[in-house]
This record gives sequence, C-alpha cells and structure tokens, in this order.
Amino acid sequence: TGTDASGGCGWTDESVERSIVAGPPFAEKKSTFQGFLLRDVTSLEQVDAMIRALRRDSRIARCSHLMAAWRIALRGDPHDPDCVWSQDHDEDGEAGAGRGMSHLLRVTGSA
Repeated sequence: TGTDASGGCGWTDESVERSIVAGPPFAEKKSTFQGFLLRDVTSLEQVDAMIRALRRDSRIARCSHLMAAWRIALRGDPHDPDCVWSQDHDEDGEAGAGRGMSHLLRVTGSA
C-alpha cells in the first residue's frame, strides 16, 4: 500500500515516483547535471513527493545540490493569460539556480 498524501485526490508518493521522467545527464566543468520532470502537477504536495522520491535514489542522494522549480496552474486554462499560477523554487544552497529554473518555466510557458 502506498502513502496517500494527496488528501483524497487520487495520487500517492509511489504513483508520483513512477511518473517522474528523467532527462539525459550531461557533464560541464567536472559537474554532472540531470533534469527531472513530473507532468500534470496539481499541488505542492506532489512537488514535495517528487523531491522525496528523488532524494531516496542513492545516486541523487550523493549530489551536492538538488535544485527544484515548479509552476502549477491553480485556476483557468494554462494557455490563457488570465490563468492563476502557483510558482516557486528551491535552490538547495546553489545561489540563483532555482530562481533561474523558475524563470525558464515562466518564460517558456511551461506548466
């Protein structure tokens, strides 16, 4: 049985973990970077579940930083300029990185 942190909304930590999409890792100046994506996020609790799932992965747990950014459509169509958004980021000690990712989500219209 899974942990249901959804407040009855139908998702579990395990279903969030199964839905994470990993991008290819790439190296730059002795550091390796990798992006992860969770589609159709409707709550901050799902973002938290994704971060918990990533931290459980032993390869990711060894990383120096796990920056995150999210953008959730709260009301309205994400393609409508009147859509109400919840957006934020976590820099995890890497100054400016989360803010930069959050900016990219916004300017590309990602939801």
